[in-house]
Amino acid sequence: LAFSVAAHLDPDILVVDEVLAVGDAEFQKKCLGKMKEVSGDGRTVLFVSHNMASITGLCSSGIFLDKGGLGFMGDIEETVSKYTMSSLPVRGRDLSNRLHAGSAAVMITDVALRNTDGSPDIAVSGAPLSLFVQLTAKKSMTAIIIQIGLYDYLGRKITIFDSGVQGQSFDIEKGTNSFFCQVAVLPLFPGMYSLNAAVTKGMELLDGVERCLDFSVESGDFFGTGKLPSYGPLLIKSNWIYFSKER
Repeated sequence: LAFSVAAHLDPDILVVDEVLAVGDAEFQKKCLGKMKEVSGDGRTVLFVSHNMASITGLCSSGIFLDKGGLGFMGDIEETVSKYTMSSLPVRGRDLSNRLHAGSAAVMITDVALRNTDGSPDIAVSGAPLSLFVQLTAKKSMTAIIIQIGLYDYLGRKITIFDSGVQGQSFDIEKGTNSFFCQVAVLPLFPGMYSLNAAVTKGMELLDGVERCLDFSVESGDFFGTGKLPSYGPLLIKSNWIYFSKER
């Protein structure tokens, strides 16, 4: 209600603090539409939010506050990147101390990346990649499913590596169990990404950890031409065929 009143008073400066944290999807859509309308009329919108997708969709410049001070001010894409980088976890994660969801019959203790030379937490566009998952089980279990969610730096879901949809379930022993999910060619544009991980059995969530790994993807010769594309977020190989004018 407060936003609706303020937005329709035709202010020169509209200050909006986390308005998209409430309301349904339709309300949030209307809010964004109104803010774009206000900014399009040449007026100023000061939009305060932790929703990176909304910020990049609405704003052209940004300010990142760090510990009560100015962390960065500039282009919105660079500001969001600085903010995301500031919250990266320290290498050598101990997921046993992280917030877990589920029945706790199984605990996810480590999630990491492995590239072709075995170096940890490095990803390159167009190169093979293995995702490493380590679990600790309180007892032997059958038919568990492992899922790894891939997200961009704005927190938008890109895909899920789901062993279940590929017809793969696993019988595990009590204690430590390790798995690799192999990706033949990494089709990601360079940038920052994060992984969530979950283990299920049937409809039961055994364990789940959000943002268990943040990592960067470096540029690689994805197309094998020596030319690096300047667009994203996905890189997809295609084949062009020329048909003569007569056809």
